[in-house]
Amino acid sequence: QPEISSDEMASPDLVWLCVRNSSSFIKKSNGITLTNEPGNLTGENSFKYSGLANNKTVDVVPTKGKKNTRPVLVKKAKKLRSVEGRKCTTYLNIDLTQSSKRISTQLQKGNYRPDLIADAEKKYLKVRGDISKTAAGGRPVKKGRKPRT
Repeated sequence: QPEISSDEMASPDLVWLCVRNSSSFIKKSNGITLTNEPGNLTGENSFKYSGLANNKTVDVVPTKGKKNTRPVLVKKAKKLRSVEGRKCTTYLNIDLTQSSKRISTQLQKGNYRPDLIADAEKKYLKVRGDISKTAAGGRPVKKGRKPRT
């Protein structure tokens, strides 16, 4: 199949109109609409954070695997049809200052998405905390429950 660039796809506004109320990733409870789509940093169902509608998305996720698990910054690449060109990953260290510097340079480089720097750093801290809890040998404790004694 020929590669299709993001310029040849439907406009992000049109895609957002199609998926904002009818996506399979949407979760509604108590009047709050959240989403767990890939590429969404905060989980909010809005055009700014949408991983489906935007051409440029950012996400911070842990790597798969049990050994050497680290946070990864994932950006959407220009070639959408090729398998290896779909995502651009940047591995982050557990060190806070180096990783926050790397996040800001990656998102400001080429004016990719500088508006998401603060949200990406918040998500990095959350993923980093989850990794350090599981690396210490304990299970992450769910909110609202007392830990077992």
